[in-house]
Amino acid sequence: SLPSLFIFGKEPIDVGNLVQSYKQTYTVTQNVWVVFDPVYYHCANEFKAQLKSYPNLNIRSYQLEQNTAASSESFNENIAPSENTEYSLFYVGVESLALTNCILTNGSRKVTSYNPITKECRLESKFVNKMLIKRFSNIEKVKEK
Repeated sequence: SLPSLFIFGKEPIDVGNLVQSYKQTYTVTQNVWVVFDPVYYHCANEFKAQLKSYPNLNIRSYQLEQNTAASSESFNENIAPSENTEYSLFYVGVESLALTNCILTNGSRKVTSYNPITKECRLESKFVNKMLIKRFSNIEKVKEK
């Protein structure tokens, strides 16, 4: 098979506002994993540089490994958090399936999202996320039939 090449754009983002929102949401001592939507990942280094005083800040990094079988996404510099580790998740990006997946896979953890377009930061839940509300309502419709 042929190798795949993924090309993601670079959407504009106000890193200063992102940093300010992060500081208003989390304390220095909290253990937080930051997940960037791929189109906003280009500002991850600047974001981390401005938050040097936050030692428990971890950024989910993307690494494309190219081989003849396929390209895969994996953790790069950081070790993946273990199931027993207490941490929160900070998602940078617009409401999407990726955010929905983060909420569902981290159901017992605090998930906060930052929308770079509206510059709003909010605590995510199944009652706030429109995609999750739609998903749950579709499941209920199927159950009723």
